[in-house]
Amino acid sequence: MPTVEAILDSYASQHFRIKHQTFAPSEANQKDTNLKGFIISAWSPKGEELTLEENEHLGRQLLLELSRSKEEYKFERVTVFEKTKAWVEDAYLIENITKTKAKALARKLKQKALIQIDGSTATVHLTRGSETRTFNIHEIKSFFGCPAQENGVENNRHCKQYGYWSTSSAISALMEWKRNLTVVTSRLGCTTCANVTAHPNVLVQTKLGKERDNIIVHNRFSENPWIRVPAN
Repeated sequence: MPTVEAILDSYASQHFRIKHQTFAPSEANQKDTNLKGFIISAWSPKGEELTLEENEHLGRQLLLELSRSKEEYKFERVTVFEKTKAWVEDAYLIENITKTKAKALARKLKQKALIQIDGSTATVHLTRGSETRTFNIHEIKSFFGCPAQENGVENNRHCKQYGYWSTSSAISALMEWKRNLTVVTSRLGCTTCANVTAHPNVLVQTKLGKERDNIIVHNRFSENPWIRVPAN
């Protein structure tokens, strides 16, 4: 069970992308982002690891609820991701919703927190509790390089196998990494390989058909997020 501080840390350090704009935390005051509303996701309720199909189904249900609401919410799709791209999730930025209703919706979706955006300021609100954390945000360059690079640093080299995958647990970890990398690249893009299915290294390359829907998706509370493969 993550602590309150761990939850606040996770939400306060995440990045998010709206169309081709990417926003991230900032230590200094920044110019107005022209964004206002609450970022809410339906993925990974209670922090559980679900399949990609299950998460996408929850996302579609949230979309239907927002679309059919009598409140006539104004919203748009957001991609939320960990700063080194260890995980991603789908979410929505809802503009014309009160904090009370936003927290109620996030609780209904079994989320531990949500983020309020107001110009250059963001505030993490726990769904169950009064603790908050406020910080500055700003627009950063939208990188579309390989998410598998060491420490999330962008470059134009292909990622490479790291170490020797000789034990069953290591091979299993590699397979899990490859599957989750497919989820990340499909949402954040990759200008190096186009996607992980086209990677020149067969140890990294993965070809997924119907298996795609059964990927167990890592999230902010996963104990072992997918293994990053450094580029030498």
